[in-house]
Amino acid sequence: TGYEGQLDQIFARGSMITGAAMLVGTVVGGILGDWDLSVPFIGRAVLLAIVFGVAYVLMHDIGYTKHALTWQSLPSEMKKITQASLTYGWQKRPIRLLIIVSFVQSGFMAWGFYAWPPYFQELLGTEAVWIAGVVTALIALSTIVGNTVVEWFSHRQGKRTTLLIVAAGVQTAAIVGMGLAQSFWVALPLLLITTMAMGAAGPVQQAFMHQLIPSEQRATIVSFNSMIANGGSILSQTGLGSLAQRRSIATGYITGGIATLLALPVLYGLQRLNHPADQIEGEICAKKSCAGQGLPEGTAVETTIDVHVATS
Repeated sequence: TGYEGQLDQIFARGSMITGAAMLVGTVVGGILGDWDLSVPFIGRAVLLAIVFGVAYVLMHDIGYTKHALTWQSLPSEMKKITQASLTYGWQKRPIRLLIIVSFVQSGFMAWGFYAWPPYFQELLGTEAVWIAGVVTALIALSTIVGNTVVEWFSHRQGKRTTLLIVAAGVQTAAIVGMGLAQSFWVALPLLLITTMAMGAAGPVQQAFMHQLIPSEQRATIVSFNSMIANGGSILSQTGLGSLAQRRSIATGYITGGIATLLALPVLYGLQRLNHPADQIEGEICAKKSCAGQGLPEGTAVETTIDVHVATS
């Protein structure tokens, strides 16, 4: 597309739009649901049909070359994708470390996000359904707040891993705190702190990975990362769900929160690599001397300067 700015900002703004849509959808859906529970589902279906139509007409892939795919060629294509995932993904240490972080953190959140409604109802001692709607709206707002941190961070020089480490530490502490909380009014702010940290880390982690991957293999590696993260989700939902059923939801949060600690040494190891893609430079660097923006492997910066000496 020719865009040369920070990808962190792009991903953050996209997340803001998602959060805003989540906020509006929660409020409007709740209002319509009070009238008839079928109306929100019908409205969602209509909106999805409109979005599909707009995307089909206006959105087109850039740099994507179509090629024929048959049932006979499917096994060989899958083999190529697997090889590309290993060669350009798992075998590259920075990408491998980011994938491990996704496995650990996404693993817990897949269970944690769906466990808070019954947990909060338990803490309040009520089965009122309005809790889910109100808290979901607050989650959308807290995620947007986290995204604004990315906007601020992307204008300054620093390392992406610094923000990721801080966000991971805050997230772990807040999750464990939710499990230890004996009050809804303590657990709720801790949940919002968790989602705010996720809102700050998510776009930066996405931008970091995109900086590491050659453009031709980007879709493959991003999909590979998602597959591994979903594998963590399967394990966590099975394990933590069983633990919560046998013991308590609070125990699940404490155990899951402690498990997310595993992301911290991985991120620290990633930071110690001092990879160029870890570096982020913002608008402030226009006035100061800053390190160059991280570039994908295979790219280079021309540093030759032609000097013309005037002679009399």
